[in-house]
Amino acid sequence: MVPSRNRNCWITIGLSLLLLSAALAEEPRHEDPFAWTTDYSLIVTNARSYEQASDIVDFISAHGGQVGVVVSPRLMLGWAPKNLVGQNLIRSIQYKPMAAAALPGMNVDEADSLAFFNEVASGQWRVKKAGLTDHHRVVTYPSDAFEPPRAILLREKLGDFSQKPLAASQSPGNSDQMTGKVRFNGIFVESDGAIDPNTYTWACADVSTIVSEISASLTFWSSKALTYGVPLTYFINYFRPPQCPGGTKFVLTSYEPILHAQSQDSLWIEDIMCNFGFCTGNKFTDTSNFNAFRRTVSPVTNWSATSFIGYNPSPAPTTFTDGFFAYAYRGGPYSQLLFRNDGWAITQYHLVNSHETGHLFGQYDEYAASGCSNCTSGDSAGNNTVDGNCQNCNSGSVPCMMRFNESALCGYSIGTIGWGLNITAAKTIGTSSFVEKTNFVPGQAIRYIGYVNVPSLAPGTCLDVNFNVFRQFQSGLTEANGPFTLNCFITSAGTWFFYEFGISVPGAAQDGEATVEMQFDIKVNGSSCPIGECRYAKGIRSSARGHFFVLGAGANPIPTAPPNPEFGGGKLD
Repeated sequence: MVPSRNRNCWITIGLSLLLLSAALAEEPRHEDPFAWTTDYSLIVTNARSYEQASDIVDFISAHGGQVGVVVSPRLMLGWAPKNLVGQNLIRSIQYKPMAAAALPGMNVDEADSLAFFNEVASGQWRVKKAGLTDHHRVVTYPSDAFEPPRAILLREKLGDFSQKPLAASQSPGNSDQMTGKVRFNGIFVESDGAIDPNTYTWACADVSTIVSEISASLTFWSSKALTYGVPLTYFINYFRPPQCPGGTKFVLTSYEPILHAQSQDSLWIEDIMCNFGFCTGNKFTDTSNFNAFRRTVSPVTNWSATSFIGYNPSPAPTTFTDGFFAYAYRGGPYSQLLFRNDGWAITQYHLVNSHETGHLFGQYDEYAASGCSNCTSGDSAGNNTVDGNCQNCNSGSVPCMMRFNESALCGYSIGTIGWGLNITAAKTIGTSSFVEKTNFVPGQAIRYIGYVNVPSLAPGTCLDVNFNVFRQFQSGLTEANGPFTLNCFITSAGTWFFYEFGISVPGAAQDGEATVEMQFDIKVNGSSCPIGECRYAKGIRSSARGHFFVLGAGANPIPTAPPNPEFGGGKLD
């Protein structure tokens, strides 16, 4: 959609660069909390190993889809084109409820995930969550984002683990960014009565309920990543209590969590980590080592994080004895939730877990009572991104999962977890109008235009912009132009667009399809940012890739490429 042209400003830079900006200062509309359910699919495969499943994840991503959750080698949830059936071990892709009989021999994780998918596909999920999925109450409790000892995070990044030998990993820390393939370890904490009375014992049906809620919360993150062109797939492992099918004694502890304060969580966490073989006596070190080890379990993943879940069915309290209930350490290594979390209903667990998962990957709180104040500075856990959506510095803060558990994200949040800004299009236009044009001849000049959505911006803040233009033609001919720099250019939220012209089609370009890619890096302007490293977004590695066509000399330059209904001609992917 072409943005409004009000308050246009023209800026000439050098001899060949011209940029246009159009900004709308209004707050973005509240997003549809059920958007991820559109075309949600159950992907059944013939994979026999997680390595094969990992290859299928890559295959689906390469063909425009995304796997949100890998349940088992043969069962995945996400968004996959139907025409992939029969390729690369993909047996079927379902968009409608499927009978359990179609998947004989299911384990408990597969059975629970199929039940969850059927709820979504039938529309029952929407009905159950109506009025609950976006919770608009003002949050008044203290911050639920805690800071782990920085030495632990540094040790993670340096790979200094003392417990077990680790295979080579693809990334320096356990949860530096929410990108690629992520191992999510869900541990259902169960008391064995050895020290505390065994007051509450997990009901297996309640475990299944939380499994569905976790699937929904991680699906939320994967669906958002897909809109930003970021691959994100969770490989989920549930460690259920021993009395339930598929359960394990490794989750047993001598303590009943709900009888204690949050500050005593090392009691049960150390018990459980020791059960898994990680037993230094420090909850941060042991959980970090556990996460690092879990990254090496087939298939090797980029990242790994753990969530502990305590059981507190009615009439148990809905908070720990000191008032906390759900929290996480920024950048890892773990989050701690309860079955019933204070005023949040069990059917809102997916929102609470989504919020805490954001913290695991470095996101800040944004609600005022949290005491958030990182409006002009960032840190390494948050990829040096500031958070101008914090209510304490932005009275016009916008809906965000990190504010009031709302099913939306702001620009600061996506920068914190290593994503780029949402570029809604990268396309080619003529040099005398803003009408999309997709056919050009060698030697002809082209404007390259990219649309950037800026969901939120703190008052008085402006953003510096750097961008590059990359072109690829037939026979491997490539060109790069830039970087082009604009200081203090973006000044308000809304849709901004940038274009560059004067770069002609090379005379040596052969006939056929060509592509253009615009890459942006947007930072907060100001002396408070160390050497310009305070980011609005960590950097846009790639925009949507626009396609155009090179025609032979003398060919008709009128656009005749395959039509695209949104942009009036030309093809975008």
